[in-house]
Amino acid sequence: MLSVIIPLYNKQELIVNCLSSILSQTELPDEIVIVNDGSTDDSLESAKKFIEKNKNNIKINIINQVNSGVSAARNNGVLASRNNLIAFLDADDEWQPDFLEKMLKLIQQFPDAVMYSSFHRIKDSDGNFFKPKSVLPDDFSGYIENYAKIAKVMPIVNSSKVILRKKEFLEIGGFTVGAVLTEDLLLWFKVSLEYNVAFINEPLIIINQFQDDSRIARANKTPYIIEYYSKNYKEFSILSSSQKDYLYSVYFKHLLGSLKDGNYMEAFNRFKAGFKLFKIKSLILVSIFIIPPFVYKILRGFKRKVLSYRN
Repeated sequence: MLSVIIPLYNKQELIVNCLSSILSQTELPDEIVIVNDGSTDDSLESAKKFIEKNKNNIKINIINQVNSGVSAARNNGVLASRNNLIAFLDADDEWQPDFLEKMLKLIQQFPDAVMYSSFHRIKDSDGNFFKPKSVLPDDFSGYIENYAKIAKVMPIVNSSKVILRKKEFLEIGGFTVGAVLTEDLLLWFKVSLEYNVAFINEPLIIINQFQDDSRIARANKTPYIIEYYSKNYKEFSILSSSQKDYLYSVYFKHLLGSLKDGNYMEAFNRFKAGFKLFKIKSLILVSIFIIPPFVYKILRGFKRKVLSYRN
């Protein structure tokens, strides 16, 4: 009924925890598809050892590909899967034991959706846990009426807590191969434009946030979702005001990220991409380039303390 797709690239110290979190589920999936994206460390060996120890528990397949990026890995994993329901999980993240059980109940209760997701907790590099503030009721479970409006202020979907219907995923075209920054946001957004999205407001996933090679690879990149609509302005022009506001929030967030890091070349490139869509708002943003990077870092730390709470 359900396949789990795990893109794997140089996560030898984390892949076992990721796989263990799946086998610890109160409701097991039918299969796990690991797509090894040309790892250069011992990730593949770690995964194979885990599979050998747990080969009688669940069907786990490994696909090897030349390093082609996470989008290609996820797409190839979906194509190799045998079920209509697809769950994605990054190799450095973990599911809570009742994730699949509660998500499958959500699917049964709200069958007209194509994309399903839940809330999450964040674990930082110091081992601290945080849960972002939510604008939905604590007991919310159901269809998201205005995806863009909610996604602007809270993380509705990401690549470790989403379940999609395979048919519609393939019809939309999957993830854009070659894109390395917000390629996932574009897919979620496109799904929300055409289909229903269902959400359960419980933190059923642990998202690990720390610096690694995958994040370094995103340096000096323009958010792909902004780049896409800059090149496809006709599609942008027919979006609603709330949908455009959501895209602006993505643009603004990544521009601030560049300035926080003091990477002004990256910030300028992101500014140029956003300017094509948000000319007047972008002109106003010129003033934030003079704010020193340390101010953004202080504000980011303050925001986490105020808008998140420690578990």
